[in-house]
Amino acid sequence: MNQNRRYKKAGVAGVSAALVMALSVGGVMSYANEAKNALVNETIMNDNNSIVKEEKKKAKKKTENTNQVFKDEVVYAYTDANGKVNKVTVSEWLKNSAGKNTLKDKTTLQDIKNVKGEETFTQGSNDAISWNTADSDIYYQGTASEELPVAMEVTYYLDGKKVTPQELVGKSGKFKMHVTYKNNSKQTVLVDKEEVEVNTPFAMVTAMILPEEKFANVNIDHGKVLSDGNRTIAIGLGMPGMQESLNIGEDMDVEIPESFVMTADVTDFEMSSTFTVATSDLFEDFNMDSDTIDDLKDSLNELTDASLELVDGSSDLSTGIKTLKDSTGEFTEGIKTLSQGVGKLSEGANDLQSGTKEYTDGVETLAGGVKQYVDGTTTLADGVTSYTNGAKKLQQGIQSLSDGTKDLPNSLDTLSKGIETYGTGVNKLVSEENMNSLTTGTSSLAAGIEKVNQGLDAVSAGVETIHQNLANLEASYSNNEQLIAGLKSVMETMEEGQQKAQIQAMVTNLETITTTQKAGIAALKESTSKNSQLGTGLNSLIGSTDENGALLQGAKSLSNAAQTMSSAGAQLREAYPSLSQGAAKLAEAGKSLPAAMKQLTTGAKELVSNNKDLQTGAKQLKTSGKTLNSGAKNLKGNSSALLNGVKTLNNGISTLLTGTGKLESGTGRLTEGVDKLFNGSVDLKEGMDKFNKEGIEKLTGTVEDDLEILVKHIEAIAEAGKGYKSYAGIHKDMDGSVKFIIKSDEVK
Repeated sequence: MNQNRRYKKAGVAGVSAALVMALSVGGVMSYANEAKNALVNETIMNDNNSIVKEEKKKAKKKTENTNQVFKDEVVYAYTDANGKVNKVTVSEWLKNSAGKNTLKDKTTLQDIKNVKGEETFTQGSNDAISWNTADSDIYYQGTASEELPVAMEVTYYLDGKKVTPQELVGKSGKFKMHVTYKNNSKQTVLVDKEEVEVNTPFAMVTAMILPEEKFANVNIDHGKVLSDGNRTIAIGLGMPGMQESLNIGEDMDVEIPESFVMTADVTDFEMSSTFTVATSDLFEDFNMDSDTIDDLKDSLNELTDASLELVDGSSDLSTGIKTLKDSTGEFTEGIKTLSQGVGKLSEGANDLQSGTKEYTDGVETLAGGVKQYVDGTTTLADGVTSYTNGAKKLQQGIQSLSDGTKDLPNSLDTLSKGIETYGTGVNKLVSEENMNSLTTGTSSLAAGIEKVNQGLDAVSAGVETIHQNLANLEASYSNNEQLIAGLKSVMETMEEGQQKAQIQAMVTNLETITTTQKAGIAALKESTSKNSQLGTGLNSLIGSTDENGALLQGAKSLSNAAQTMSSAGAQLREAYPSLSQGAAKLAEAGKSLPAAMKQLTTGAKELVSNNKDLQTGAKQLKTSGKTLNSGAKNLKGNSSALLNGVKTLNNGISTLLTGTGKLESGTGRLTEGVDKLFNGSVDLKEGMDKFNKEGIEKLTGTVEDDLEILVKHIEAIAEAGKGYKSYAGIHKDMDGSVKFIIKSDEVK
């Protein structure tokens, strides 16, 4: 093989690797990650899976700011474990960005159904189909029987022997799985004005989940192996037909994979379904006029420039070495002068070592004093921090107390008004006049049977009034209990003092009053209940209105009950004045509480107002102390290093003194070496000139010509990929994209 041929082969192989493998690895691995996510989510074969969602996002982006209808197609193929297709289902999405009421489409699908709406369609000739959209997107599915543009064949091996999937189930050993992709789609494109048949540029990615208890030491030659600790995700990839389409021969040493091999150590073999994604839009966003191509051409130009610079540099080197040869005599004289100067330097180094010892002793004393000062500032700063934290907690406690008591005056006022209501009810209910009327009425009942009906009406009305007022009284002492609970809750937040004692007195008084109130109401309840004497008497009177003596006996019982009730009413009347006075005192005491709490809160705010400045100063003091202490330590440490450095310097100067002596004696050998160096530089200059003319110039000229052809080839293949818009058919006025998702049967 001649020299030009070697340069051409190397250049085309390098360009092919840079442009093609960057696409196959970078672009395809993005689909590998999508396939991995789909496997993990286990939703690959429905419209909610991650790949379909991502493709719909891309489709939506393509139709933005345009009135063109876009068709997004996802083809689901179901195969057996060896890759043979059993069923094909196609999901179509017509993106109606133009808002049309009718969408004309073309499809070869059978069993078509609308999956996300109620829109209908009409079927025409030559696969034509028309949708009544009502200004909406259309989502429909159907089945297909046409051959897929891509296919895959899967073969299995165990311990080096080819086996069927069924023979693998439950077995253990060295496992190998060979997946081979096939491209069935070809197109004719123009490459440099010449028609060339190429494969549609499909990239295929297969992903599978492998449980780690059954699969170990998983490897894949063209792909990636991932693990989350419980299971392994193996992802293989290939670009079937791409190497043939790019016309990359075996002599270029570039391989674009069309298959992959996965190996593993298996135990009790079983395998879930594999998922394969195929897409033809790998080159969709690749711009052949991009900076990548320009940079490559610029690099070739830079290589030429660098070669010329090497030629010029070798010439300059030869000239410089000749100058060095002519100056060797002057160098010899300089060495003698250097030897004399080093002797004087050695004397000065001895004096420097003595002075450095005195300096380091002083630094030791300074470091001790700085440490004592820093310890003091640290203690002070910690004390300030403790003080400010305590002040802050005190303010928070006072604020909580203030919040807890702010509604207390209103509550006390409500209590006072409630007790007034209670007194009114008591006076109305158990007034002496009412009680006398009750007892008089019951006595009248005993006096004459003829007035029994009138007496029963009066007594029934009186009992009903009592029951109504008893309900009001019960609500009153229930409010008292809530107020007592609220006052006790406030007391829990207060410290011991006069205010807490006042509230404790209020609570005690309220509890006493409430107890008395409860007793009176309980007595009234008991005396007016159905089982009381009053209730029993009324029942007897109502049921016994004859002249047999039962009515008279009931009237007597009623009279006795009225006397008991009159006594209970007297108890309630006696309790009311004390209750009213206690409520008035509580309300009066509550009026002074807000002013006291306000004064207490103001004092707390003043107490913590300077906390921030104190804390800032303490932090600065503490930080500066640390910095000062660190500086002192560094100074102390550096002193030791300085002393050692001076010693090393002194020793080094002694060595230098010895070395200059040897250097002076070796100047003769230097002169001889410079002569040889000069002769070699002349040979180098002649060789670089030959390398540039016969190597670099021919390389750059040959590769640049082939680069243009390769770029045009890739551009044509990219157009073929963009031209493949649908598997099941697409209307001529539509743009679109298609993805293939292939699911294999599990092996169990």
